[in-house]
Amino acid sequence: MTEPVEDRLIIERVLGGDREAFAVLIDKYSPAELSEKLSLQFHLENEAGEEIGRINNYGFNGYSYWDIGYFKSNDPASRAQQWTFALPYLPFDSSSIRLVLDGYSLPVQTDDSVTFVPEDLKKQPAVFKGQGDVLQLHDFEIKDNGAGSGPSGRLLISGEFVNSFQEDRWVVQEESGKTYDAQFTGHTQLGEIVIINAPQAGSDSPSYFDIPGLTDIPEKLTLIRTVTNKRYTDVDWSFDLPQPAGEGLKLEPLT
Repeated sequence: MTEPVEDRLIIERVLGGDREAFAVLIDKYSPAELSEKLSLQFHLENEAGEEIGRINNYGFNGYSYWDIGYFKSNDPASRAQQWTFALPYLPFDSSSIRLVLDGYSLPVQTDDSVTFVPEDLKKQPAVFKGQGDVLQLHDFEIKDNGAGSGPSGRLLISGEFVNSFQEDRWVVQEESGKTYDAQFTGHTQLGEIVIINAPQAGSDSPSYFDIPGLTDIPEKLTLIRTVTNKRYTDVDWSFDLPQPAGEGLKLEPLT
């Protein structure tokens, strides 16, 4: 990831030649990184303000009764991103339809961390906090991950995340400074808040960080999140869809 400097993200609607833009400040990325990593979340409302569909977005229950399909194309050379929505069965005959931007996500470099004693976790879980997210560390063990690579460290976890957990990057570090990648294995409950459930007694499928190369239980470890796929919701941008709808949105970060 490139060093961040002040930049603008311009979100521009392109509908029948009519244009309307929304601008926010973001960190600067290389064109290829921005095209690949930028993610947007929307929903649709009727004229009563009732939600009738979501686009690349989850509700509190992890799904919406009408999720809208979309196609995204990237042009790294121009630092542009084109979104095209499939919008069948919209009730234009009875209501105007509004497209609302809920937020956007981009990976940012972070160094939030927590230091813990692995042997103490069963008695008192350690707590990681950073960027509005909370992660509890419940246990540490050495187990064979079944991939033929022998034993590795396993850190059992649970948590709640306001950011997009799936694209985060984590490492663990020994007191000597030696660092290992920590790879998430398990289940997440998607919604406005991403939930990782706590391990249950007797369950053979807890969520955990697999730590290849760490084959002994050290006296102390530090868990560090090096990249956070941060979700930004401080946005206020929407517009009414014309008939027919669905020509797309053009997204163009400008230097």
